[in-house]
Amino acid sequence: RADERALCRAREFVRSHGGAMYTSSWAKFYLCLLGVLSWEGHNSIPPEMWLLPDWFPLHPGRMWCHCRMVYLPMGYLYGTRHTYSGAMPDPAGGGATRDPLVAALREELLLEDYATADWALCRHVVAEIDNYSPIGRLMAVMQDVMALYERRGGWFKRAARRRGLAFCLDYIRAEDVQTNYVDIGPVNKVLNMLVVWAATRVEGGGGDAGGAPAYPPRAECATDEFKKHCLRVPDYLWVAEDGMKMPGDNGSQCWDTSFAVQAVMEAGLADEFPELCSRTYAYLERTQILSTPTSAASDAKGFERRAMRRKYYRHVSFGGWPFSTSAHGWPISDCTAEGLKAILLLRERACVARALADAGAGA
Repeated sequence: RADERALCRAREFVRSHGGAMYTSSWAKFYLCLLGVLSWEGHNSIPPEMWLLPDWFPLHPGRMWCHCRMVYLPMGYLYGTRHTYSGAMPDPAGGGATRDPLVAALREELLLEDYATADWALCRHVVAEIDNYSPIGRLMAVMQDVMALYERRGGWFKRAARRRGLAFCLDYIRAEDVQTNYVDIGPVNKVLNMLVVWAATRVEGGGGDAGGAPAYPPRAECATDEFKKHCLRVPDYLWVAEDGMKMPGDNGSQCWDTSFAVQAVMEAGLADEFPELCSRTYAYLERTQILSTPTSAASDAKGFERRAMRRKYYRHVSFGGWPFSTSAHGWPISDCTAEGLKAILLLRERACVARALADAGAGA
């Protein structure tokens, strides 16, 4: 209920700081997806940046991996101007949206009418309480140049955008396969999942990549890719004493185990817990990326070829250790170092050697 005390206080707080137009960039992005803000009020995230030569300083492939993998689906969703269908104009007319909740959010969170809002201003303003790192003058000018490109790019922009979107979609699907639909973290996991849903609309003929496609029935969007994404959502969810959480990774299982092993060794307790040591060794062996027969036979192994690694800006995954699980698929240098250290320490123990000998004899 809109008149509940907590909601009234929240609404007043938002409006007292300029409304939704003064929120930070990621919040604006999600509000644009919902249709509460217009994409005209968001700075450009051009997917065609991926078409630049790799040596170009601003090429997304030169970004830190987490930044790169978030820019990727954001670029696709911005490039298609994907918007929740309920935010589209009602065919009955009158300027209303299909979904009354979207209309209510626009009225509550914006200080001016959606139809006449100054979206050019929206691109640059951030409430002082959120403005931790103010945008410099050069960056603001570059964003204005990109806004001009979005409006006046003509045939060049349309052609480049089609190619950029095609590359993004291909890259997203490759990332999904290489990580078993876990993806590098929860931010790009959610966005990749939305891209798979949105791409069904475009590829299914429900619209084009230049605007908001028509929305098909839910069943038409439930592709195998989307279903695989759904199965991996619980990887990022856990319930604590104060409610549901979504951490910054799908766990820290391998990382924690590696340090626990080293602590046991340093304490001289390994021989007192032989089963613990042998089972931990087996766990770390399974956690090594693409090391098991099942994982080596998966489609992810095909991306270990040099050409694939160059195309998708990935280092070698095979043989590395992750922060969390082997399904995550991202080897990390310090996690690999600690995992290897733990493995080497465990191999020195007689209990592990016996377990390995027994396993070899059984094979």
